Amino acid sequence: MHVTRKIALLLFVGVGLMVGFSPVLAAEQKDRSGAAGPSFQDCRTCPEMVPLPKGEFVMGSPTTEKYRFDNEGPQHRVRVTRSIAIGKYPVTEEELAAWRTTKFPAGEERFPAVRLTWFDAKAYVQWLSHKTGHSYRLPTEAEYEYAERAGSTTPYYWGLTVGKGNANCIGCGSLTDGTGSTRVGSFPPNRFGLFDIAGNVFEWVEDCYFESQEGAPSEAHIARENPKGDCPMRTLRASSWFNLPSFLRAAYRFREVPDGKNTRRGFRVVREMDPGP
Repeated sequence: MHVTRKIALLLFVGVGLMVGFSPVLAAEQKDRSGAAGPSFQDCRTCPEMVPLPKGEFVMGSPTTEKYRFDNEGPQHRVRVTRSIAIGKYPVTEEELAAWRTTKFPAGEERFPAVRLTWFDAKAYVQWLSHKTGHSYRLPTEAEYEYAERAGSTTPYYWGLTVGKGNANCIGCGSLTDGTGSTRVGSFPPNRFGLFDIAGNVFEWVEDCYFESQEGAPSEAHIARENPKGDCPMRTLRASSWFNLPSFLRAAYRFREVPDGKNTRRGFRVVREMDPGP
């Protein structure tokens, strides 16, 4: 290797360690995800869905990542081998009202539905499956992180730092910082065309919460459950408008009792795609 190339590589490694990501892992973790498919809806009031490409990724954060929590590791490679589509946005007030046959507050039809327990989210996907004849469910934690990263390996799916105006949080650099949730789609999408996949509102996923990624499945469609059958805490992803930028990192994980609800808890859905020929 030429001397100048050696120096450049050493500088790259040093900078990588300073900003909180592993350049060695980044070099190994080639983007194995393709482009997402065109969005669709199964009915007028159904969530808009985006088909995800199959692929694989490294889940969790390296020990060098700034603001990292211990529950984000150890990192492990996960395969996405099922054909699925995921909500383009969190489920909205209008979409939820179709299930509950209730009216939403005027002007709030495109805001994320909140004050929902994990059990509410489960009931909604069951109703949606019955209504459409397709299999809807909550995303697993691995599917959510795969969808959020969209092939990226940086702390935030858009880059190394929070930047300005990329999401809704306290300190995200928008006029709405810390004032409440915003209409879905108010901030730029990720590479898969998904909106609010970081920030705005926390989103329930299927998995029982564990304090470590030790023993987590290597197949993304498998949700983690307690072998004993009980699950005192369920997992949340995305973070919210009430949190600081460090909580919007793609590897960040949170937990809540499944019957907990507040203005910062919502969800989005996954649909199993029909098998191809």
